[in-house]
Amino acid sequence: MNPELEKIARRSYYKQSAPSLTITIMLPAATLSLPRYSDLSDGIWLLNTAVYVSPIQSAFMYWPIDHGKRLVLQLLEKMTKNPSWVKQQLKRHNGFGKGLEERSFGVAELGKNFSEKTQQKCVDEFGKFLDQEFKRWACSLFIDLFDPFEKEILKYIFGNRLSEVSAADLQTLLLPDTTFLWEEQKSFEKIQQQFEKDGKQLSDAVSEMLSAHQKNFWWIENNYQTATVLGEDFFFARLSEKHQNAFWKELKDKKKKIIEKYGFDEQTRARIQQFADLAFFRDVRKKFTNIANWGVIGFFHGIAEKKGIPMFESDFVIPFLEYKAFVEGDPNLLETLKMRVKQGVWLIELDQPGDYLVETNQAAELFDRIERSFSGQETVYGAVASLGKATGPAKIILNINAFSKFREGDVLMTGMTRPEFVPLMKKASAIVTDEGGITSHAAIVSRELGIPCIIGTQVATKTFQDGDLVEVNANHGYVRKVKAN
Repeated sequence: MNPELEKIARRSYYKQSAPSLTITIMLPAATLSLPRYSDLSDGIWLLNTAVYVSPIQSAFMYWPIDHGKRLVLQLLEKMTKNPSWVKQQLKRHNGFGKGLEERSFGVAELGKNFSEKTQQKCVDEFGKFLDQEFKRWACSLFIDLFDPFEKEILKYIFGNRLSEVSAADLQTLLLPDTTFLWEEQKSFEKIQQQFEKDGKQLSDAVSEMLSAHQKNFWWIENNYQTATVLGEDFFFARLSEKHQNAFWKELKDKKKKIIEKYGFDEQTRARIQQFADLAFFRDVRKKFTNIANWGVIGFFHGIAEKKGIPMFESDFVIPFLEYKAFVEGDPNLLETLKMRVKQGVWLIELDQPGDYLVETNQAAELFDRIERSFSGQETVYGAVASLGKATGPAKIILNINAFSKFREGDVLMTGMTRPEFVPLMKKASAIVTDEGGITSHAAIVSRELGIPCIIGTQVATKTFQDGDLVEVNANHGYVRKVKAN
């Protein structure tokens, strides 16, 4: 490898990973280092990030752990001086999200109907879409910086009273007050109740409620790899399902009783709420991202189809750097995409904000070099997200294509979970992730389901193999290999 890549390979990183396409993950990955959006990130700069998307469409984001810790301490200082800071950032984020749904449908439609006559319009409109997305992400990417720093967060919230609070109570207090999945369940239960009242017939009332529900939640199954618009027939088919777990119905009272039990002072209560708000913020961001990904995927796939470019090649475009060249059919880019399908692609942020290195030729080699530093022994440690113990066969799930191999009672091991993982999580005996913090998706859902969960191991998916019998002890924060496959 050349000296510049050698330097990058030797850095000490915190890693995040998840199933993703280049066209979707590269937007949030680049935001915190784009100078023109610095005022929106409120001075939180994450330099020297490196993002790789593999040929099997798994994304890996690496950022310097020491720099991340400095930024987290800055964030906690902001939140100390201004207890409403998280809410203010959420308000800014939602402001930039206004009109996103319309714009997302617009760029998807432009891709679908692409022609030489609409080429310039595609460039112009996708540029406007990108600007809106960068502004939205710039207000929210600070959330991910907290993931590796549970100790710092708990000390900030509870101070010298931390040792008094049980692990189970901590996990409940740090849950969001609601999530979009809970809101969807709440809305859908009302439709189910009306459906039963009307003799399980598609009455006018049920039909009207389904129509409204579809408009509000058409995006709930979208993710960083796939996107679709769910129709009313999708929701109609669910009407006979059993009502979901009522966990969220009792959460507010549970939190109130725990706070009363410990007699927390006003500052502690305010800080608990800050991180509940932060967890909710993370979920709101997911909703907007699901909506935006419909536009991104639709735009690139639509143009690829019109131009006769294999769709999987269009998945490897770096959108904010290369969308114009892709729309215009730049032959050098199209040739590079063929190589990325085999090697993957890196976007590496250098020492100056907005200064990037895009690496394709040595992409696989660089990934192998960096990943060598993420290795574990037969026992792996992480943070406890949901208490309990379980033993079962490990299943390593790094992309959506691997979902089909998961069986009831398996131990789910992945980089980090997202909403599309929920069906697997419901079947899992335990959940183990490489990444994620106390406000992450895996932490929230595992507590809701009552499944043992350990997060932030960094090395679980590298240490264990499919079929290894593992013991997950989420009371003490470790995963142990019982028997190799």
